[in-house]
Amino acid sequence: FPTRRSSDLVKDAIWTMAEDPRIKTIMIDDGTQLYEDILYAHYGRANRISEDKTVYGPPNQEMIDLINSLQDVHLIIVHQAKDEYKGKTATGRDTVKGFREIGFYVNVLVEFARDPVKQSFFMNVRLCQDNAGLHGDGGMKILKDDDITFVNLAAKIFGDDIDYAEYM
Repeated sequence: FPTRRSSDLVKDAIWTMAEDPRIKTIMIDDGTQLYEDILYAHYGRANRISEDKTVYGPPNQEMIDLINSLQDVHLIIVHQAKDEYKGKTATGRDTVKGFREIGFYVNVLVEFARDPVKQSFFMNVRLCQDNAGLHGDGGMKILKDDDITFVNLAAKIFGDDIDYAEYM
């Protein structure tokens, strides 16, 4: 079972990488699991933590502090997805499973999806602070299949005037 120590070990490893000047990008896979470990460290195992969600403050702040502490590196956090609901009605879209407030603390929020008809994968931009033209309610299929790379995403956001070495 995860303990306070296991989530702290993960964060310590992340901060150690962030201190290394050779490391320009850090990826956390899976951000949902990290958030669940933080929840467990605060409250133990629980199927339903709080109906009014008041107890999410400390674990949410821990995630916010982690994200904010990594401002000097490019940070990629992969979260699992779940069906989005408005009330009890499914919207037909996905939403982040885990730390749902992540969109308020990142520069770009993307989702990966699969087109079952074309048997292909694509990337939607759900939020982009640096290039608002890339996102919309349903996202835009800006990259597909083998074109889905961090460098190609950076080029879509910032145009051709980027230093690709910064993203490697």
